[in-house]
Amino acid sequence: MTAYWDSSSLIAALMDGHELEGVTRPHTLAEVFSTPTGKGIDTPDGRQRLLPDDVAAILSDLPKLAFVELSAAETLKAVQEAGAQGVRGGLVHVWLHVQAEEKAGADVILTENTRHFRTLTKTRPETSAPFVAR
Repeated sequence: MTAYWDSSSLIAALMDGHELEGVTRPHTLAEVFSTPTGKGIDTPDGRQRLLPDDVAAILSDLPKLAFVELSAAETLKAVQEAGAQGVRGGLVHVWLHVQAEEKAGADVILTENTRHFRTLTKTRPETSAPFVAR
């Protein structure tokens, strides 16, 4: 089974120290870097911001994660189709994850935002908890 990781699930799994298998887009690395170094992440001690070097080190240890990239032509086609799918504003990032997971042939999308994915793909979205517990 091929799991596609969006940034929300990747952040949750990485911050808990889980080893990951599956696929994502290279842009997800930037999204994962942005959240913990920007608005921070929730911890038992409250919201904490991580240092950029610490997040970069965490990201450098993704040996079992494969990457699928959308070409400029594929991205442009996705953007041109976005309106017909009800995609507006920031939802375009979810839409591009959908395009990448379809290109990768994923069986499941791991996301903490299942609601955003349900109407945009036939691939089932699930939270990462059952996959990182294995």
